[in-house]
Amino acid sequence: MFDKALAIFSNLNYTYIAIISAFFAAVANIAARALLKEAKSYNIMGLSFLMIGSSMLIFSPIFYFFNPTWTAIGLLYLIGIIDATANYFYFKSFEKSEAGVATSLLALAPAITFIGSFVFLGTETSFIKVIFSICIMSFHTSLFAPLMACLLFGLSSIPSKFLLSNLTAINAPTLYMFRATIIGMISFIFMRPNLQSLTTQLYKLIWLQGFLAIIQWVLLYFALSKGNPGITMTLANVSPVFTVFLGYLFLKERITKRKVTSAILIFTFSI
Repeated sequence: MFDKALAIFSNLNYTYIAIISAFFAAVANIAARALLKEAKSYNIMGLSFLMIGSSMLIFSPIFYFFNPTWTAIGLLYLIGIIDATANYFYFKSFEKSEAGVATSLLALAPAITFIGSFVFLGTETSFIKVIFSICIMSFHTSLFAPLMACLLFGLSSIPSKFLLSNLTAINAPTLYMFRATIIGMISFIFMRPNLQSLTTQLYKLIWLQGFLAIIQWVLLYFALSKGNPGITMTLANVSPVFTVFLGYLFLKERITKRKVTSAILIFTFSI
């Protein structure tokens, strides 16, 4: 079954895969906002990622591929450390902001990716696409947590692209499995969560958010392995287009002119 799914996505252009990833990112962000209305980020982050890592480990015989060179192992831990910090700010974003607002600010990540992929990978892209990304990003109000998260997510896409494409040492689901496990262990060590404060309902919501994140990030890594990292990250960050309306449907968040205009800009400049 995994081979059939892989064959289907192999025939898709990476831009479509990135947009599908953006949809699941929006749904995951809605779940994160609902979750963080009821719990603190330090109590759920480590648990969430260890649940993701252990869930994927069960199915790893289906997809596992990793060639453990010293360079690949070093890049894997670098990605895990960067993304552990990024996810701390990611969860903080939804603790303090509406899903639509936080998701829009997280869409800044492509700027870092465009610059980093040009400097470190020699990836060229058109001036027009860079300008479009800047237009998307310049529309948002500054908030520290989502800005830090997007900066770090954009940064981590560079070693991820190198590991997936230049070294071909790992595939997308294996990378996410290891990444999630590293983030979970780092979070437990530094955050010392109080798991007794979590209810059964919160555990279910943590699992749901983690499941959606698996789909989002495996698709994103798959798109990164196939295409231009800057364009991939730009398209993967059209999630505000979906989040504005999903936030209204599931969280009763207001649809404001600013949110709608932002979503239209993001969609227009990304197609």
